[in-house]
Amino acid sequence: MNEVISPNFGSGILFPTRDHVSEQKVPTSSKTRPKVVTKRFVFDAKAILKLKADQALSCCGQFSVVELTIALIWRAQINAARARYGRLRTSLLLVPMNLRGKTFEKIPENCCGNLFTLITGRFLADDESNIMGLNDFINLVKGTIRKSMVEYAKPMKDEDEFFSKVISNPGREIIEEFTNGNGDRRPFTSWRNLDMYEVDFGWGKPAWVSVAERPYSGVFLMDRKGGDGIEAWVAMDEQEMPFFQQDPHIANFSST
Repeated sequence: MNEVISPNFGSGILFPTRDHVSEQKVPTSSKTRPKVVTKRFVFDAKAILKLKADQALSCCGQFSVVELTIALIWRAQINAARARYGRLRTSLLLVPMNLRGKTFEKIPENCCGNLFTLITGRFLADDESNIMGLNDFINLVKGTIRKSMVEYAKPMKDEDEFFSKVISNPGREIIEEFTNGNGDRRPFTSWRNLDMYEVDFGWGKPAWVSVAERPYSGVFLMDRKGGDGIEAWVAMDEQEMPFFQQDPHIANFSST
């Protein structure tokens, strides 16, 4: 007999009711929003193994498949923006992280609510030394993600400190990027290991799981059916996409 898992509504332990929360408004832009196109890039298991082997000697320690894929795509996006604008641009990496099982105050896996935070990493265009290879981007992505995981696992003084680290600080950094308008925001979401292909609503398991085309930029990483590699759904500026597709790592290690 299958175990029945009931939802848990105890997230108020970490996010108690507040009398006042400072409002953070995202400035409106007068610029015309660029047309966004979405394309699917498939990195099969053989390509991923080759990439990991190529980078293993030059990277610091072990790295995950997700960290590798984010680094590869983010670097290609930065190069595509440079080809379009004729110069390097600062780039802000945004990666949502599920807080369940990662905080000092344990959150049950079946706890309801949007219990996540945004991890932010930054590539600075004004530093010439930041024209980095793939191994440098892997180390940057890995360091950003793992440093955040260590930080959130520490005991907090009170709920105000937790609220500040999880919500206020990431939100403030993102808004600053909206304000200066000189850089690019690169959101990534990983749906790997969520067993999407095991979902059955009564008419059988899916033959293929995908994401819908979207009017704004972002990258979704998903398992291929059978777990053989990764599908990356990349939505980005229509004028940058041709440069992105021509990037050697994208062209040589993926199929569309």
